[in-house]
This record gives sequence, C-alpha cells and structure tokens, in this order.
Amino acid sequence: MSDTATALKTKIKSLDESHRLTLLEKLADAVANMEAVLNEKRNVFATVRTQSDENLQNIITIIKGQQVQRLELENEKLKKELKTVIMDTSKVEGLENTIKELTHKLNTANTALSTTLEDKKNIEEKLNRLQDQWEKLMQGI
Repeated sequence: MSDTATALKTKIKSLDESHRLTLLEKLADAVANMEAVLNEKRNVFATVRTQSDENLQNIITIIKGQQVQRLELENEKLKKELKTVIMDTSKVEGLENTIKELTHKLNTANTALSTTLEDKKNIEEKLNRLQDQWEKLMQGI
C-alpha cells in the first residue's frame, strides 16, 4: 500500500462518526460520478468505433468504385483494340482474297502463254517445213 493510502486510512480512523458518514456520502457521490463518466466514456468510444466502421466502409466503397471505373476504362480500351484487330484482320483477309484472285489470273495467263508459245512453236515448225518444201519445189523448177 502507498504512503498516501496509509495516510488516508489513518485520517479516516481519526474522524468522528458524522464526518465519516459525510465522507462516505461524498465517496459514494464520487463513485456514482465516476461510473457516469465511465459510461459516457464507453458511449463515446462506441460512437467513435461505429463512426470509424462507417468511415472504413465508405473508404472501401470508394476504393471499389475507383477499381470498377479503372476496369471499365480498361475494358473500353480493350474493346477499341479488339475492333482495330478485327478491322486489320478483315483487311488481311481482303488482301488474301485479292492475292488469290491475282494468283489465279496469273496462272491462267501463264497457261494461256504456255499454250500460245506451244502454238507458235508448232506454227514455226510448219512454216519451216513449208519453206523447206518451197525451196525444194523452187529447186525442182
């Protein structure tokens, strides 16, 4: 026990009965006031805790909202990129079709050229034979 507590005990023992009752009443009033203060303190802490929880929930809601906004913006950006890729893919497919058509036309032209060259060769051979026959005929006259 502390020196102050010991001194208080000694002082209380030295008081007469009426003073002790008065002191006890004041002590009871002080305890009641202290309980009221403690209850008020508990209420304040409860209010602070409730407000803190609400603030925390508000902050979480704001953060989630910001995340949703970022995701929506990113989603829009990806949609635009996808449209660009689809357009580019369509262009590539169009070019592939054009290349196929041109390749087909070139092959057709090559076939026609090959046929024409074969015909030319045959005609030249016939012409050479005719010239040979003409020369023989002219020599025989």
